[in-house]
Amino acid sequence: MTLYIIFVIELLLLTGFLWYIFRNRYFGSLFIAALLFLPGLAAGYVWLVKNQPQVLSDKIFRRLTPYWGQYLPLVVIKILPLVLLACAVLFVLFLLAYRFYYKKIAPMLNKLKLKMHDKKAEDFRFLGVDTAEYLNADEFFIGVTTNKAPVYLTPSDLVTHMQVVGPSGEGKTVSILFPLTAQALTQDIPVIFIDGKGDSKLKDELKKLCISKNKKMMFFDSLQPSTSATYNPLTSTTDADELSNMLAVALNLNALGDAKIYTDLQKRFLTILLHLFIKTNLRFNFTDIIEFINYPISRDTVYSLANDRFYKEEMEVFLSHVSKAEKELIGLTSLIDQWFVSDPGICEIINTYKPDIEVKDILSKGGAVLFSLSAGKKGDTNQALAKMVLADIYNSVGERHTGSNVGQGFVLVILDEFGQYVSEKFDKFISTARSANVGCVLSHQSNAQLKTQSGDDKLGEIVRDNTSAKVIFRQSEEASSWAEMFGTRPTVKRTEQVITTRFLTEKTSEVGSIQEVDEFIVHPNRMRELKVGQAVFKFKSDPPVVISTGLYPFKNIKLENKPVQHIQGEGLNLRQKRLAMYKKPEMKKQEKQEGKPQTTSAVFK
Repeated sequence: MTLYIIFVIELLLLTGFLWYIFRNRYFGSLFIAALLFLPGLAAGYVWLVKNQPQVLSDKIFRRLTPYWGQYLPLVVIKILPLVLLACAVLFVLFLLAYRFYYKKIAPMLNKLKLKMHDKKAEDFRFLGVDTAEYLNADEFFIGVTTNKAPVYLTPSDLVTHMQVVGPSGEGKTVSILFPLTAQALTQDIPVIFIDGKGDSKLKDELKKLCISKNKKMMFFDSLQPSTSATYNPLTSTTDADELSNMLAVALNLNALGDAKIYTDLQKRFLTILLHLFIKTNLRFNFTDIIEFINYPISRDTVYSLANDRFYKEEMEVFLSHVSKAEKELIGLTSLIDQWFVSDPGICEIINTYKPDIEVKDILSKGGAVLFSLSAGKKGDTNQALAKMVLADIYNSVGERHTGSNVGQGFVLVILDEFGQYVSEKFDKFISTARSANVGCVLSHQSNAQLKTQSGDDKLGEIVRDNTSAKVIFRQSEEASSWAEMFGTRPTVKRTEQVITTRFLTEKTSEVGSIQEVDEFIVHPNRMRELKVGQAVFKFKSDPPVVISTGLYPFKNIKLENKPVQHIQGEGLNLRQKRLAMYKKPEMKKQEKQEGKPQTTSAVFK
């Protein structure tokens, strides 16, 4: 038996040698060693039979190899060829199976292994959220994490402002903006909502909510004036400079370059005019501005009511020197008339002396209002109105920030698609609002919307730097920039080398390395694959998490949009005064001589 043991040892040594030289593990090395060793053993036996037959009959050889003479001829002549043939067939099958494994099965196993060990993969699980389970009276519910942990923000958190970003149709309005508004209403928190899309569905849903919860909210909608509340931005303050700046922003009079000469002229005219109107101690509207410009009788009425010699002389001197630049004031008049006066529906809901909506009262006394201002139909008018509403909020927040208004309760301001109507003073408003206990929710579709035509991203930087809470829905083009903003975290990764074997296949080698690297907390690909209603939420220095949002529950009620009675109220009312004077006999004669109505060109003669 000793010689047999030596044969086995030699086979194993040959196997180990092949393993070391060719890096073929286990079965491969043993298989090749057997292919080399067994034919060699058979060839040695044949050589002994032919050339040294006496060795086979030697006593020592027989003692070392019992049963040699009895079984070896049978093995060598009949069994070994079959074994070698079977080995050859198995070798071919092994090659085919080897290639199939590394081409088809191994990649699938690697993907499965990565998926099993990738902890971030669970972030994709979308949870159906029943918002009613999470509502409470002290906080605002935002959503649920993948671990089913609810995410809340307190009023003190919202005072640091929130940014909501996502393309249309991803759920910004229905799952974030509407629930925030609904929770503010149920908690009796004042809320001002400017909807830059003019979404009629949002307005209807809020109306249903108010009916089901027995809450009051006013709705301003320029596209449906018969059911809209009234709002007059010119009654928001008695500061002529604030009103002048408001109109300058709304009418785009803050032009630069060559046009600045003419826009400065228009702003100067408006400033003097507004000072005169305020001196009358009567409320006024856009119709009064047109009346003052077009009719000398109306100007005389204002001069007599104002009883202010200084601004009367200022206006007279201005008009006496303006004839050469008359066309610029005609352009100003045309804008005001076209946007705010000539349209009967718009005129009815903004040219009132007793508006239903007073932004200052909402901030100080409470209440809620939705400004539905479509960027499509009547887009220029709605954009100008949105700018004036925002300026009204600026001024009201500024007053709230000082004096006796300090320490008042929390107010929620929601600005949807705000990039269309925000002004250059927005950075000051953000900082002032925070100290005045006013929280702003700023919603837009992408960072590109906040860039100017020249590519300046100042507004975007202001928003990103001054909002502590961020809710980012699915992103495509901007996924990488948001992933960079959310930051990275250190992690350890093991790298492996892939080598090509002698059988023209690839396999993982034993050589590799372990190194510490930084990886995205939220990978850009994760943000590209978020589902509708899913978003990445981040607050201050807390790590970002993927949340699932839900719809706010309320009873679905059939709406009856009944017309609303609009009260005109008492004010300057120059048109009515002019028409009343024309009815007098002496005024009829003057009308015949001057012609009625006078054109704008007659104003400055």
